Amino acid sequence: MIKPLPVFGSGHRKPAQELEYLGALRMGGKAPALIELYKTTIKRTPVGSPLDDLHARTILKGIIDRVEEVCKALKVQIRSGVVFGIAPEMGVVATQTSVMMTDVSILSFSLHFVTFCNLISKVLARTLIHEPGHVSPEPQVKVCFDPMQIRARLQASPELQAEWASILIHFASFGAPGRTTPAPERAGQLTQFLILKAMEEFAVAHEYGHHVFAHGLPEGNRSYPDSQWLSRDDLDESICQVTTLYESFGVKRIFNLPSPLDALYCWGQLGDEEIVRQHVAAAVEDDRGLLQALEAMRGWQNSSDTGVTHPLRDEVVGRFLDAKETFARLSALAREGRSRSIRRQAAELAAAWQREDKR
Repeated sequence: MIKPLPVFGSGHRKPAQELEYLGALRMGGKAPALIELYKTTIKRTPVGSPLDDLHARTILKGIIDRVEEVCKALKVQIRSGVVFGIAPEMGVVATQTSVMMTDVSILSFSLHFVTFCNLISKVLARTLIHEPGHVSPEPQVKVCFDPMQIRARLQASPELQAEWASILIHFASFGAPGRTTPAPERAGQLTQFLILKAMEEFAVAHEYGHHVFAHGLPEGNRSYPDSQWLSRDDLDESICQVTTLYESFGVKRIFNLPSPLDALYCWGQLGDEEIVRQHVAAAVEDDRGLLQALEAMRGWQNSSDTGVTHPLRDEVVGRFLDAKETFARLSALAREGRSRSIRRQAAELAAAWQREDKR
């Protein structure tokens, strides 16, 4: 559940500024106050080169400041830090370049890196399904991430399909956006803000990580014992925490995640695959549980003959269940399931199953 707010910016503020900004929004979001706050933020940004875009530079400075604050809190050595700027290039550019004979890196981002993140966050927030949630103590919004429902929403909306196609085709062909993308309605504005913040922070932190690990320098220059911020014991403890989290989360909740297979593979590879299989086996004892599990195990493929499909494969199902027995049970459900909905869903899954013995 999330709380909707009237409008959201690009997520470039420091925590104190962000609280001030969100406070202004909750007080009514008066345009003059927001403009003054933005002007003050711009003035705090150090001037870069004549080629830098000041607004993009302001966004990046806030993100880099937050990355460095996290590194400091976790005692991750950042060597001599980074310099950054806006690359005068077309396309979505985010790069790290080491400066030889120094402990400094240059982080370069194109202006259209910022616009790409902004456009994708808008259209993605408009694609996700937002529904009213709890109303106490404040109105909430429930966001649906179910792939099947999102696919149905996209198929029913030529406008959204055209929006996605326009953004991706323009960036792929010209390295720049085409037409502007409408912002989501009020219920989706916090979602857009969070997606935008996550996209920008992930990309910038990724490039900063190259700097931390001295990528781009000759092999002999990469030995930084003080940068070994994670010991073997720390790693083992982290893995234990992750696998314990998955176990406490429950397999049926994992089935409802946006990418359930990623979580199941992660759990199995970090922990004990046999334990994962036991949890999955317990979850599929009832018919609904079996169908939910198999929906979660569907993959993705695109071909000129069939378009985009979501097949089931023996090798995937076999990681968690006995594929042959499961297919036989699914086929029986398609014929003799207790309800029409169970029979219909089972038949759809059986038809999507690409079995090894039929290739």
